[in-house]
Amino acid sequence: MKPGLNRAQTSVSASITISPINHISGDVGGLLGNFLFQLLGMFYPRRICARANVVVTELITNVMEHAATREGEIGLSLTVDPQELVIKVSNSATLAEFEAIRTRFEEIATAKDPKQLLATTVYARHNDRQKGGLGLMRLAAESKFQLSTQYVQGLLIIRAHLSMEGLV
Repeated sequence: MKPGLNRAQTSVSASITISPINHISGDVGGLLGNFLFQLLGMFYPRRICARANVVVTELITNVMEHAATREGEIGLSLTVDPQELVIKVSNSATLAEFEAIRTRFEEIATAKDPKQLLATTVYARHNDRQKGGLGLMRLAAESKFQLSTQYVQGLLIIRAHLSMEGLV
């Protein structure tokens, strides 16, 4: 690296689409998360790379576990610059699937204290012996991502946004 250059001023954008998802075998979420961790590591501090890895792994894994339409595609896009990190994951979905997910996202987005919501949910799930459903809350509570979702032309799009203020 040349003296005086700040690598964290670099903008990086990447996009990957896989179709159909029923041909995917193995941990594609982990693979993509690790790939982006390594790529971003050339330009950004490890804590930012780790957050990108966690979000990509979680969101891609959610699609692989819960997508009803196995013939559709899965899309991943990442954009990072000195101001923000934005990760979007999309997949084919029905309007009913979107509505169920939107309700969950609204609960997380409107929580006054995401850490308290996570703790309450962990406690409730433990008492009912339920598993799962905590990943999105952890992204908001522990990794400080703002999560949103939208439905466009049969695609469910999940967006994770992180302000880089104080991280770079």
